[in-house]
Amino acid sequence: MLLVGREGELNLLQELRKRSEGGAGSIAIVTGAVASGKTSLLYAFAEMSASEGAIFLGATGSRAERNLPLGVLRQLVENAALVPGCGEWASARLAEMVPFTQEIDINAAGMGASAARLVHDSCTGLLELSNKQPVLIGIDDVQDVDVASMQWLLYLARRVRSSRVMVALNELSNVQPTHAAFRAELLRQPNCQPIHLAPLTKQGVCQVLTQSIGLPAARQLTPEIHRISGGNPMLVRALLDDQHSAGRSNGEAKVVVGDSYGEAVVSCLYRNEPETPVVALAIAVLDDWATPATITHLTGHEVQLVNRIAASLTDAGILVDGRIRHPMARHAVLRNVVVEDPAELYGRAAKSLYEEGAPPRVVARCLLDGQTTDPWGIETLRQAGELALAGAEPVAATEYLKRALELCTDAGERAAILPRLVEAEWRANPATTLRYLPELLQLSERGLLAGRQTIIPIDLLIWHGRAEEALEAVTRLIDSKPESPELAAEASAARLWLSSWYPQFLSEEPETVGQTKGIAVGSSLRLQATRLLATVLRRKTGAKAISADRILQRHDLDEYSMGPKSAALHALLYAGKPAEVAARCDALLGEARLRHEPTWQAILSGIRAEAAVRQGHLGDAMKYARRALEAFPLEGWGVAVGGPTAALVLALTGLGRYDEAAEVLRQPLPATAFKTPSGLRYLHARGHHHLATGQPQAALADFQMCGELMTSWGLDLPELAPWHADVAQAQLALGHPMQAQRTIEEQLGRLSPQDHQLKGHYLRVLAGTGDPRTRTRLLREAVDLLQRSGNRLELARSLADLSRAHQVLGEATRARVIGRRAYLLAEECEAEPLARSLTPGTARGKAGTAADVESQARPEKDSDSPLSDAEERVARLAARGHTNREIARNLHITVSTVEQHLTRVYRKLQVKSREGLSEKVELGLVDASCPQVTQLLPSISCS
Repeated sequence: MLLVGREGELNLLQELRKRSEGGAGSIAIVTGAVASGKTSLLYAFAEMSASEGAIFLGATGSRAERNLPLGVLRQLVENAALVPGCGEWASARLAEMVPFTQEIDINAAGMGASAARLVHDSCTGLLELSNKQPVLIGIDDVQDVDVASMQWLLYLARRVRSSRVMVALNELSNVQPTHAAFRAELLRQPNCQPIHLAPLTKQGVCQVLTQSIGLPAARQLTPEIHRISGGNPMLVRALLDDQHSAGRSNGEAKVVVGDSYGEAVVSCLYRNEPETPVVALAIAVLDDWATPATITHLTGHEVQLVNRIAASLTDAGILVDGRIRHPMARHAVLRNVVVEDPAELYGRAAKSLYEEGAPPRVVARCLLDGQTTDPWGIETLRQAGELALAGAEPVAATEYLKRALELCTDAGERAAILPRLVEAEWRANPATTLRYLPELLQLSERGLLAGRQTIIPIDLLIWHGRAEEALEAVTRLIDSKPESPELAAEASAARLWLSSWYPQFLSEEPETVGQTKGIAVGSSLRLQATRLLATVLRRKTGAKAISADRILQRHDLDEYSMGPKSAALHALLYAGKPAEVAARCDALLGEARLRHEPTWQAILSGIRAEAAVRQGHLGDAMKYARRALEAFPLEGWGVAVGGPTAALVLALTGLGRYDEAAEVLRQPLPATAFKTPSGLRYLHARGHHHLATGQPQAALADFQMCGELMTSWGLDLPELAPWHADVAQAQLALGHPMQAQRTIEEQLGRLSPQDHQLKGHYLRVLAGTGDPRTRTRLLREAVDLLQRSGNRLELARSLADLSRAHQVLGEATRARVIGRRAYLLAEECEAEPLARSLTPGTARGKAGTAADVESQARPEKDSDSPLSDAEERVARLAARGHTNREIARNLHITVSTVEQHLTRVYRKLQVKSREGLSEKVELGLVDASCPQVTQLLPSISCS
């Protein structure tokens, strides 16, 4: 048997045995912490001794058998039975001693004459046996030996000095001896040798690891395993088991601390004194506030016992500086140590910590499992919840506030706690908040909610689709004429917020909505944001020029600003500014991730997905939409689920992943969602999926439903859902071009000069209703407009249609040049069906990959090109459909410089539009192989 890290102690035992074999019998008392390797050492020593001819008689003390007279001596006799000629004699001596065990008392001055004679006879027989063959008596856990066996051992110990007998006793250190007189008597014997087993050194730990995983891996793991285990051999081996279970035996530097380690820690507790588990539990519960005094108060044990157990656990590597050494050990203690009334224990721990002045969160952790009816307990939990909310820990805040609510019976206190609990749960998982609505509404009706808390039930009603109840609550609040200007502003904002979610209420609201006298708009961030959104939804003058800087830049992301920022982002989205929304969302998402806010991340990801769809960035749209929808259960999204779902369906459809889109559509939407803008977006997305999969009649039904809803709401906002163009596309697919033409022409006159994307989109659809030459003219105008909008996917579609129109007119060169450009844009946007639809003759030629197409689109530069290098770079990117702002950002120049370059390019090449510029580029009048441009193209792709 290979013993690691105990070679010195084993050699000392061997030396004592050799002396005994020479007639100088000895006694060895090996002490050590629990699981320090005493048993392994004893039996390794016994095995070596037996192999060299010694007789080994072994026994083990047990706490459960302390009151069994002669229990340990009986074990020795049973082992003696294996020695030829000894079995019957030893058994007979034991049987003779049984009636006289009452005469044997370890603390008495002596024992009865009969008992003394029998003990003497049995010891004499053993000493005579040693004359023939050396004898080793080994007893493990000697502190738990019964009294009669102890007296026998003492009698023998006093007589082995001139014999060939060695006695090796294992004793647990730092425990109260059952009989101090027994140990004192042994230690006063001149041939007694104490041996203490210290924790393994780093070198010893490395030896243990080397046996299992080899030296290189052992060297990497040793420092961390030694730190975690404290050198306790059992804990070292448990950690080694954890590495194997996790597949980490290859020497990775990070140590896995798992279940094996936790089980070993608990095993150490129960192998110690009986009070040890409860003391360890108290230390785990009190954590950094554990002191002998607080532990004594919590457990009821005397301070001397607490100190002794703490010293024992320190020796065992479980404690360090009075604290549990590793979080996994603490977790194992908390989980596995069972007490009769845990709620009472945790309640007393909380009170002790509270009286010691511990921080609210430390006390509250105990109150999560503890019972108390004292006011300080509820207030402490509430404070802990507020601190967790302020620290961006909504899950922890939920635990504290939920427990406070469970313990609270006073209606006024519940009115202070419940709204904050709802806010905390909302930030972790909105699906769980609906259950609190009944009590919230009841508290609101009784006038017990104060300040901003009065808005919380209204927000919940809006989110979960209970619009009529929300309207009643808002009306009741406004009619109460709040005296506080802040509450008046919140009430007005709530009314605007309701109408932005449910546009059916827009027509019921006067133009002066929210303009309550005495309310300073600047004092309420929420009122600013909702007014901004209302301006866009109503398409008021200046809606296209709105700015959300004040809301999005001047306030940190927190529980009070998240709602207003969401409203501002939707306003920008509906104002046709998806690029700005994308940039703002990226910044806010980074902030939300740092704060570990799952709900905020989900909402922002949903908005980001919608912005990506509007830009034609299909890969991004799919990624962000999936993140949003997977953040929590779908029911948690309430009526807002339509937004990210629509973005995901549009992205998957554009990517050609029709089956996945159909699977998403199979998830039912709440009926009330179709009363909201997100429901419109869903109908729009579902219609386009039907259109792409050859179901134009179903598509037409969805688009017409969009139109009916928007008309009934008095909402004329194509940026939200361009239902007229959608209907026209469905009519074209059904073979009704005249109807489609009328539908589009009615709308074109209503667009403002700034509606580049919408007009370009409408013109592309209208082009499908005319003859080839009319189609070409309309598509050229559409392309020119769309190149200014930033939506590459819609631009790619228009270019593809234009390529086909030129092909029909027999203009093969133009068709091929434009088709190549359409293909490249479709590839950038990952629009596989669109790329696939472009025929080899017009799009790919002989090339089969995007790289080949790019190569074909880069002919040699004409040496007489009139453009400078800078102008060529700008012209190339402009011809690819990038906006002036994108060109400026990627070439690291100003937008004004881009505009100046383009003005000179147009003049030199004698073109009037980007479409004309693109033809010049593709025909070789601009250097397509310019290295700076080639390097930049991948960095500004849609994917």
